[in-house]
Amino acid sequence: MPNLVDPVNYDLTRITGRRSWGAKLASKVEDQGNIAANDPTGRSSAGADVETATGRVAMKVSDILASKGNLVITIKPTETIGALSSILRENRIGAAVVSSDGETADGVITERDIAFGLAQHGAGMHAMPVAALMTRAVVTCSPDDDVSLVSSTMLSRNIRHIPVVAEGRLTGMVSIRDLLRVQVGALQQEAAMLRGLVNEVERVPQDR
Repeated sequence: MPNLVDPVNYDLTRITGRRSWGAKLASKVEDQGNIAANDPTGRSSAGADVETATGRVAMKVSDILASKGNLVITIKPTETIGALSSILRENRIGAAVVSSDGETADGVITERDIAFGLAQHGAGMHAMPVAALMTRAVVTCSPDDDVSLVSSTMLSRNIRHIPVVAEGRLTGMVSIRDLLRVQVGALQQEAAMLRGLVNEVERVPQDR
């Protein structure tokens, strides 16, 4: 059986004397990476993020907050689950930060906590205080944290919302939906860049 080869990276010059399409594309990507490495902004001349020798330009939590805003919906621990449900419905959100003063996080409570609480406490849960069902061990992140790190934390902890804290004060909230939106946007940018490189390589005349 013949040995399998990578159709992109295999150098056809050994057989045809011509540079392979994959070699041309790899050369073009390397050129773009060199441009980005010498550009202090970390971007190519076309403005798209590219991977350099040090890795992809990292997006921070602060970038997400700059797009979605710093609004944090809070509720006091003494408020009832019924009041919490109304707040979540009115704001069309799945979680709120529990805070006595509106600036520090005492806990987090989500729609999942309400569902679990209903199964355990029944209809009487409506009048229970938020403090009875909230998660007290709050996982937080900083505006300077990489989005990839926060994503990993959410997956490993099985959580979907993380409060953003700077100098001990709440400055925002990020959800797994926010992170997915950012990552999908980054992948779309990379796909567009690769399509542009492919089109440019295809315009280059074949070596004769």
